[in-house]
Amino acid sequence: MTCDTIVGRTPNAFLVDVAPGRYTVWILGGLSEGRSTDYHDFSVSAGRQQAVVKIPGPYRFEKRELKAVVQSGPLAIKLEPATDWLVSAVVVVAASDEARVRQEVLDPLEKEIYFLPPDVAAQWKEEKYVDDRSMPELSQEDRRRGYALFARHWSEVIWPTTVPRPEELNPELRIFASLGEYEPATFTVLPL
Repeated sequence: MTCDTIVGRTPNAFLVDVAPGRYTVWILGGLSEGRSTDYHDFSVSAGRQQAVVKIPGPYRFEKRELKAVVQSGPLAIKLEPATDWLVSAVVVVAASDEARVRQEVLDPLEKEIYFLPPDVAAQWKEEKYVDDRSMPELSQEDRRRGYALFARHWSEVIWPTTVPRPEELNPELRIFASLGEYEPATFTVLPL
């Protein structure tokens, strides 16, 4: 199963007919929509192994891998909700075939989930930011301690190659906020 998401609020289980043996269960849970206040907390077990899954809000996917031994009967993948449970994908593979399935199925699937689908990734090209300004004159104190300190407005992007402007060097760091108010502030330490 690798499509949609199944959600439940009561305990449930997937029963998988397999021959006796050792298995790896790969399970993925998450939602592509919802509210930031949503919180999903459940446990999943297969055989004697159990894992807890906590998913804060939408657009997050958590995976768990469990090892199970089946003596007879179906493999039960049990879901126990603290709040509810979500399952987006389940892969059950014999331990003897795990390396192949990991390479052919799981690694590409995880790359698509946590990075980008291959056809979309092929369209992307990394562009490195280059700051072509020359480094301003640094103080003896900056050189002695081995770093320069500078501050820029919190909404401006600071890249690893950003060169500080002369007026940004060695600022007086201060911030004020009223009780319960959020006030962003940034400063940058530039190693020399």
